[in-house]
Amino acid sequence: MINLNTTSYEKRLHAHINRYLQLVTDYPSVRYQEFHALVEYADLENPERILEVPAEGKVLETFYPDAMIARADLVPVESATNVDCALTDWSLSEIKNHYYDAVLALAPIHHANTDQKKQYIEGVYDCLKDGGVIAFGEVEQASSLSVFLDEFVDQHSYTNHQGEYPETNFSRVLQDAHFKNVTSDRLNCNWIFDNETQLCNYITQLFGLRPMDEKLLLTALSELLGFEKVGERIHLNWQLLFFRGVK
Repeated sequence: MINLNTTSYEKRLHAHINRYLQLVTDYPSVRYQEFHALVEYADLENPERILEVPAEGKVLETFYPDAMIARADLVPVESATNVDCALTDWSLSEIKNHYYDAVLALAPIHHANTDQKKQYIEGVYDCLKDGGVIAFGEVEQASSLSVFLDEFVDQHSYTNHQGEYPETNFSRVLQDAHFKNVTSDRLNCNWIFDNETQLCNYITQLFGLRPMDEKLLLTALSELLGFEKVGERIHLNWQLLFFRGVK
């Protein structure tokens, strides 16, 4: 579905990318299940070189300690984040071609329009070696997560938020780019927090929300996404639509 009001990646992340990457890096346990789902879905065998684009903090090293992991993003990233990150565009210009065993990403394209999504998939194809794997998870069109982002985050963030989200038929874009063995699956990958205060602080900072009463945010998260206490920790419901293809 095409959203003519899609918030561009540059508008959404330009002033926010450094805090975003630092937060993900500083609290890797929060989104561990999300990264674990990505790694399991990618199903890589002893990869030597991995590209993550857009960047998502330094978490993949936990899963691939022996791999060289490079990162690129569509907006400049300061070195103070300790995330070494090249600057690129939707076509992945200036990134080495025929070089990577895998290109992995979480929510990479919902701030891209239809043409930019196509450019991204074709750019990933060019970056991969023969037999290389693309794997990514995205927010699905008309999901509870898309409603949370385009209604609540849009209303309460400094930059607004409107996304153009893929559906399962996005697999055709990968196939048109000559990827083989293309698959797609919905996977639950809950975000996990130590307590409600950490939950509120993390969500506020990650999505660039304006300060608000903690009860208001908890009520919105409960109604739009749902969360539960498991032992001493808070599990926030999170589900993504994952795609995979082989060059």
